Amino acid sequence: MSGTDWSEGWHFSSGVGQEGPVSAQKLVSLHLKKQVRPEDQVWHPGLPDWCSLREAWPKLRPFKDEVLGRSSSGKSSKKREYRVVELPELTTQQIEEILNAQSAEGFAYDNAINHRDRTLLVFRK
Repeated sequence: MSGTDWSEGWHFSSGVGQEGPVSAQKLVSLHLKKQVRPEDQVWHPGLPDWCSLREAWPKLRPFKDEVLGRSSSGKSSKKREYRVVELPELTTQQIEEILNAQSAEGFAYDNAINHRDRTLLVFRK
């Protein structure tokens, strides 16, 4: 069934009962969150009958990278943004102000590096 659209129309039966239809992305996401287990039953109009998620996984695997935000190469499709702040001789209060200012702009502290007698703080978004 090469013309089957596997992206929509999934149903699943877990300990909570039968649910669906849901998208393949939603089903994969539920699986990654351990809300749908490999042994839970799934069904799609392209399948002859209900089967375990484990058996249907080859049809769902292509949607895993999309759910995880990765490109088909397996690398993250989101570019990480970094910011480096050089620290001269500062007081603890001044360092805290820098941390708070970076946090307010959506950057999180990532690392501190000592380079050529300078301290650099690395932040990532």
